[in-house]
Amino acid sequence: MTRILALVDLRDLPVEGPGATDAAAPAGSSGRPPEVPAAVDWAVAWAAYRDAEVEFLALRPHTPLALTDSPAYTTASPVALEQAVQQQARRALAAARQVAEAAGVMSHSRTAPDDDAVRAVLEAAAARRCDLIVVASDGRNAVMRLLTGSAIPGLVTTSPHPVLVVPASAPPPPRLHPASDGAAVRAAAPVLAVLEDRPGALSAVQRAIALARLLRSELCIVQPVPRELPLALDGSAIVPLADERWSEALRERAAARLAEAVQLAREAGVVARTLRIDGAFTGHALAELAARLQSALVVVATEGHNAFMRMVVGSVIPGLITHANVPVLVVRDTLPGAELSNGRRRGAEGSEAYTPRA
Repeated sequence: MTRILALVDLRDLPVEGPGATDAAAPAGSSGRPPEVPAAVDWAVAWAAYRDAEVEFLALRPHTPLALTDSPAYTTASPVALEQAVQQQARRALAAARQVAEAAGVMSHSRTAPDDDAVRAVLEAAAARRCDLIVVASDGRNAVMRLLTGSAIPGLVTTSPHPVLVVPASAPPPPRLHPASDGAAVRAAAPVLAVLEDRPGALSAVQRAIALARLLRSELCIVQPVPRELPLALDGSAIVPLADERWSEALRERAAARLAEAVQLAREAGVVARTLRIDGAFTGHALAELAARLQSALVVVATEGHNAFMRMVVGSVIPGLITHANVPVLVVRDTLPGAELSNGRRRGAEGSEAYTPRA
């Protein structure tokens, strides 16, 4: 059975007093508990797409500790605060399970201390054999995510599985509209795939193809126009490297990768269009593009650099996670010749090689 791990973060939720009940808050007119974040909706929908189960994980934050010798702002004992945190976790998990039950999705829940949030999430994913991790983002920038102990940077760096980062303002997930008796099928919003200038980045396109095929949506492949390195230091002088031959080689390489991506989509029966961006290729720019195209989500590949290196080398991932108003699916780079996320190797023939594992 395929499983998805959904992280329920309690740090930004108000901790209620020990007298509160463990039951989830009453559902609203839509049948959805009001305190459930958008990430839970997306995790449940993704599980429904794939006939999978959801494993909800709540990380229990430490009780507040006084950093000075000033009087405490609460009269509750540490034991009472810990009980309140556990109670809040049970309420949040009960609300998440309620959403899964309403969608007909099997779910389980557990809690763990957030001493090492990334390790706790990865261990839970390994124990339950989950192949997708879903986390919520509150829009903090990369620096604030590091300072506040967000699990997102560490998961993007170390998770062997794709990580779906869902902003609080994300729209509802697309619904599947199976065709029957020749009836017309309403297409979902397009899936945006980011094809960066490195061989392993094709894994983002592979995963996006599987999603577009599953959702019966269009695929939009975005690629930056190659930029030559203007200067290089050879020890004695700064010499220009960017001659016409170098620029032409970069353009040809990028065009070949884009053509390969389009061919993969065509073999899978997915309509793909391409968009090349000449100028600032940043996470913020990609987030704005996704908003203009009304994309369902954005798929991007990562080399596995840590958060500091992502900022140093100019990765689009930090800014994209910060500014996107739709979910961002981060997948690992796949080297040429290695098995890709949908079971196809470079050189495999035919659409039968594609088994959507969105």
